[in-house]
Amino acid sequence: MSLTRHFHPVLRASKLRTKPVRVEIDGHGYALWRDATGTPRALHDRCPHRHAPLSAGRVRPDGRLACGYHGWHFDGAGHGISPAVQDMKCEVDAFQLLEHHGWLWLAAREVARTALPVLAADGWRFVGSYALDAPAPLHVVVDNFSENEHTPYVHGRLGWREEDASRVTIDVRCLADRTEVTYTAPQRPSVLLPLVLVRDGDVLENRWVTRFSPIHSIYELSWRDPKTDERRPFSLRVGIVFVPRSVRSTQIVSFLFSRLEGRHLVPRRVLDAAAYAMGWKEVWDDARWVHHVADTQRGFEGMRLTRFDKPLAHNRKLADALYHGADAIVPLRARR
Repeated sequence: MSLTRHFHPVLRASKLRTKPVRVEIDGHGYALWRDATGTPRALHDRCPHRHAPLSAGRVRPDGRLACGYHGWHFDGAGHGISPAVQDMKCEVDAFQLLEHHGWLWLAAREVARTALPVLAADGWRFVGSYALDAPAPLHVVVDNFSENEHTPYVHGRLGWREEDASRVTIDVRCLADRTEVTYTAPQRPSVLLPLVLVRDGDVLENRWVTRFSPIHSIYELSWRDPKTDERRPFSLRVGIVFVPRSVRSTQIVSFLFSRLEGRHLVPRRVLDAAAYAMGWKEVWDDARWVHHVADTQRGFEGMRLTRFDKPLAHNRKLADALYHGADAIVPLRARR
């Protein structure tokens, strides 16, 4: 089934200007452009004449997308005209292209706009977004973001140290349409954490939920004093959408939000800037690592799994059923 049955963020809105741009989802190409009114449009990136890529063409003064090979041109609904044979009917599949949080989100025309994933929440301020390419298949990248056991080794700021791994608690809820996870752990020391009002020895709580239309996870990170249980004033919410570009490449698009309680000497813009930088680096750590496991099979046969891996099987099951539209279920037996 086509993955355009879900909305995916495919391009930062500011990058679509006067020329068409090609994007890919699951190996299929789409030509994006802005028409004469500035409205973003999307067509299947293949001219029906000789299958030239429309993204290699140009935007005409009337806002129609013209093929660069023979000049056949199309409106935002995919209706085309051949300059040489003007009475010939020609059509290209057209898609929705909506702007949301500064990104262009692509889906089939029949998908309801209410299907856009809800990343924001009351009380949270939008800080910014960033995108990184991971040279690995979708299931490998989603697996990586479904467990935190790799934290002491792949990351260097958020999360815990190796010697504190036995003190980490994890609670997993496997529901019909989502996976909910809560980690609590001793926060590792970092010279950057005071920039977001976190102290050495604080307890980190990471609550997240993964949903499958499209596959995306929302993480809420907060810290508290281990002695008084008082929560620190600054917390983060990160929405991450996983976009399969091809069978070997996945784009990780992150949307960062912050919450600050009370008044503080450190300006909010400084807190947000520090959080943005740390968040980007955390995702970069993951994106640069996953190529080592890019050939990992979809099943778990032969693997010795632990309590940290419990979310993986449920995520695979829901991805097959809700995202890909398949009935396959991948079994998992995790050791306690």
